[in-house]
Amino acid sequence: MSPRRSSKKSRDNDLRRYIGTLILLTILTSATALLASLACGVGSTGWKLHNLRVVWETAAVALVVLAGVLWLHIGHEARRYEELARIRAENKIQNAPFKQVQRGARFAPYLVVAALVLLVASSGSGAQMVRGTTSTALRQEAQSGSGYVFQKGVQVRLDTRGDSTVMNNVAKRSVSYVSGLGANSIGITIPIYVDGDRPTKVYAGPRTATPDGLRILLEYARAKQLRTMVRYIVDDNSVRADGADDAWRKSIAPVNVTKWFTDYQTLIDSYLPTIIGQHVDEFVVGTELGSLNIYPSQWRRLCEHIRQAGYRGLLTYALNWDDHDTARMPFTSWGIDAYPRTSLGDSATVGELRTAIAEWLQTVPRAVRSELTFQEVGISALPNSYKTPWFVSAGPVTQRLRPVMQARWFQAMCDVAKTSSIHGIYYWVVDTNRDPTTANPKTDPPDNWIGRPAENVIRRCFHE
Repeated sequence: MSPRRSSKKSRDNDLRRYIGTLILLTILTSATALLASLACGVGSTGWKLHNLRVVWETAAVALVVLAGVLWLHIGHEARRYEELARIRAENKIQNAPFKQVQRGARFAPYLVVAALVLLVASSGSGAQMVRGTTSTALRQEAQSGSGYVFQKGVQVRLDTRGDSTVMNNVAKRSVSYVSGLGANSIGITIPIYVDGDRPTKVYAGPRTATPDGLRILLEYARAKQLRTMVRYIVDDNSVRADGADDAWRKSIAPVNVTKWFTDYQTLIDSYLPTIIGQHVDEFVVGTELGSLNIYPSQWRRLCEHIRQAGYRGLLTYALNWDDHDTARMPFTSWGIDAYPRTSLGDSATVGELRTAIAEWLQTVPRAVRSELTFQEVGISALPNSYKTPWFVSAGPVTQRLRPVMQARWFQAMCDVAKTSSIHGIYYWVVDTNRDPTTANPKTDPPDNWIGRPAENVIRRCFHE
């Protein structure tokens, strides 16, 4: 065999090995992405679609890389064409080698087309189920539209205990009110407690709803065909129990992290039969616990435990508005409690607020932003609230209310959520200890929006 033929064969073998290695890496990367998303990925009938999306997107990138390798190889061979032509003219080799390259060139465009098909499929197919929107109402809405359903919801703070009669009355009035606003989703937030800012335990306190109370509320929500979300939230007053006035749930530092997560898992276990039995669409595993984001293995084990118990819905984590440390957290879907700071004064327009909120949203990591829901949107009807929207005052009215400010904020949040990639918006809050039908906008706490202009904003947001 001539040296030229040997060199050519060696290069072809090198190319085959290179492409084979890329294909193998593609398979391994896709498998790794699939396994990584299983623990805290989408459950129910949507989990397969979500994980296929991960694989599709990885494969699409690999196909583009393979197409590029082919084209580079073809370019290299083309530069040698004149020499090959001279050699062919002298009958030293046949025409086959370059024809093989030409045949290989035909595969490159097909690889790019295949990549585009995979990307389109991953962004479209199964989008509704990936987002966990499995309730009857949302399925019907999806069937009449594009398949994507924007979650229009209200958070209900379930901090009432009582017998079945009390809980039925509480559930009926709360769910009926939320449904009457035009919502297609409901979030149920359950307060839990710790023993200070350096807690040794996490537990159900005197205002933590019982599993049976949760069941009753979920049954009413299902009867209204609402998408259901359940989440726990550490009560800030319990964090400050030892006198640390500036402490809150995001800053807790458990004395023994392993024990704290064990207690947390035990608390969750007492509600899991209800959550699974009532087919809850979304379970928020943690809310605003930023100081514990540095323990991804603990969160992963907790997610795996919940899956092993039989929950197949969507598992998410609720970030605080300024909490962007998510790189190591084992979640594929996120919530955020949207209270971004702005520099705007009390006279800011809806347009100005919308711009400020949109700019804040761009600071959220793109990977989070693409699978994100506004799980809390609220603000007090008080002066200077645009600078500190997280200061949600639930106390008595001690200064002149500014309900128009509250309404503008709610409208701006709705606009941003609907014009971005956000999956939904939940307004904060309907408290089960307050009867919505007896709200008094003149004397109710500043954070309340029932009976105030913001209530009509919510109705419009949900009906548009």
